Amino acid sequence: MRVWSRNTLENGLFTALVGPTTVPELAVALDPEAPFVLMSDHTPIAGGWQDVLVPFTARQGLQPVRATVRRLRFDVLLETAAFLGLVPDLAGFGATIRQFRKRPRADVDFYDARPGPRAAKYRAFDLTVSIELPHAHEAALLACVGEAELQAALTRIASVDG
Repeated sequence: MRVWSRNTLENGLFTALVGPTTVPELAVALDPEAPFVLMSDHTPIAGGWQDVLVPFTARQGLQPVRATVRRLRFDVLLETAAFLGLVPDLAGFGATIRQFRKRPRADVDFYDARPGPRAAKYRAFDLTVSIELPHAHEAALLACVGEAELQAALTRIASVDG
C-alpha cells in the first residue's frame, strides 16, 4: 500500500496518507493491545428503502422495531477483537475509526473542528490511531498522537502488504 504525505500538524498530531485502500486492509493498523474502537457516523444503510430492525428509542435497544428506512447512521464503540471480527463485512464501506487505550466518554465530540482541542481529546483518551477513509478504494488519513504510534501503525500495514 502506498504511503505518502507524512506530516506533523500544528496541533502535534502525526499523519500519513495511505492507499488506495479498504477497511479490511486498514484494520491491521490497529494496535492489538488497545481495547477500544470507536466507529463514528457508520452508515450501513443508505440509498433505497430497506426493511430492518432498529431501536426506535433508547429504551428499545434490546427490543428493536421493524421499520423501513433509507438511511441509518450511528456511532458504535466496540472492543478491538469484536471490531476485527466485523471487518470483512466492511470492505465496501468508508469509515471513520478511532482506537483508544481508555474508554471514550459518550459526551466527547471527537469531530471538534478546532485542531488543538481535538488533539487534546485524543490525548486524554490515549488514541493509538485515527483512520479516516471517505470511501472504499480511496486514500485514507492516519493520525496518531505520537510519531512512534504512527510508525507502528504503518509498520503493521507494511507487514501484511508484502
